[in-house]
Amino acid sequence: MLNPEQLFTEYELKSIETEHPDGLSAQRIIDMFQRRGARVSEATFRKYVQLGLIPRSRRVGRKGKHKGSRGVYPPNTVRRINEIKILMAKGMTIEELQQEFFFMGGELDELKQLLERVVSRMEDAASRSGVSDKPAVMNEIGEVQNNARNLLSRIKRLSEKLVARARVARTAM
Repeated sequence: MLNPEQLFTEYELKSIETEHPDGLSAQRIIDMFQRRGARVSEATFRKYVQLGLIPRSRRVGRKGKHKGSRGVYPPNTVRRINEIKILMAKGMTIEELQQEFFFMGGELDELKQLLERVVSRMEDAASRSGVSDKPAVMNEIGEVQNNARNLLSRIKRLSEKLVARARVARTAM
């Protein structure tokens, strides 16, 4: 049985996400877990993707003629698999994880990343432009960033309520 202490700490997860902002290959992620003693195979990885427990890859072209492309997974994929492994060690099944814990999880992660990229690009554009009212524009970008955080928080709270209601309804059956 897997000891959750063999997995990644919050500090290690943040380091991985910082060191690999453009993502990681499936094999690299699998290797990370296998070095920790966690059983994650290519088949398991594919199953997690198919079930929506971890996000899908995006294709990235390789440099050089006729090199093709490879799949790259977001850096938070390591965090998601880490959570899956911990919860499964506590007795949750994949079906329970899929139905309850990760309700809208992948979509929320994608939305958060998208909003962060949009805000970052707005900040870059405002910094490079010769706009005379730059402080006002940066202030407005800050407001947009706060609104995005609030929206994500509200969506997360609502999804947690829906999960709790589904649990109660299933228990009552």
